Amino acid sequence: MKNILFLTDLDGTLLGSDKKISMTSLDILNALIDKGLKLGISTARTPATLEGILDGLKLNLPICCMNGAAYYDMKKEEYIKYFTLDCDIIYEIIKIGKNKGISPFIHCILNNFLTVCFENINSEPARIFYEERKNLRLKREVNAPYSKELGEVVYFTFLGKERGIKAIVEEIKEKGLAGRLNLNCYEDIYNKDYYFLELCNKAASKSTGLNYLKELSGAESVYAFGDNSNDMPMLMAADKSYAVENGVDEVKRYCDRVIGTNDSDSVAFEIEKIALNL
Repeated sequence: MKNILFLTDLDGTLLGSDKKISMTSLDILNALIDKGLKLGISTARTPATLEGILDGLKLNLPICCMNGAAYYDMKKEEYIKYFTLDCDIIYEIIKIGKNKGISPFIHCILNNFLTVCFENINSEPARIFYEERKNLRLKREVNAPYSKELGEVVYFTFLGKERGIKAIVEEIKEKGLAGRLNLNCYEDIYNKDYYFLELCNKAASKSTGLNYLKELSGAESVYAFGDNSNDMPMLMAADKSYAVENGVDEVKRYCDRVIGTNDSDSVAFEIEKIALNL
């Protein structure tokens, strides 16, 4: 097996529509890992929601989470690296969100633990997003304004209608803040007509994550799999890129190859086909 790192997104890519890794994919990937396959995960999710999803997958590398804002060792349960945001930009982003009527989920790290604070739940999809992520072992939620006592801010998540989200993006650009941020704006694959806006330090991205995991793994090349626009930095930095059939057009047009859907174990089958024929 050649020295390749296979790097995959989760939601819409490796995960099925039920937000789980199927037993078929799990068996295929674990069998390959036992033979020396290098597998990495790059996701917008936090470690807290990954704990149940990745149970049973024999990963040997840290997770690139929050779109590259942090790297987490699931075995040691620790953040091994993360990128923070400066105070001035934190409060400006909060103010912009309030002006547009969308309250962000603000992700803070203190003493190796994640706290997510928020002031309001502004929509039903945002409520579902919160309900699915509350009361998890590896983080806590605080329904309160951000304060420095909560820790260093690494990540913002906004979820709202397209018009409101894009208005936030425009104001961020108008105020000259975009050059200091990595902005990921894309449609929520689980809620039609709603969009995510995810913000972190400019130095953090899925491209940065690819290079970091490549170095850690000692791989000579990286084959990456994705479905949405936030995967583009990773796909563009990869030696070979693969889009799932259910992915957005931008991703499918760019990638070297379009494979099956996320509900047909296509990522696991494609990795198996590549790995066994190298």
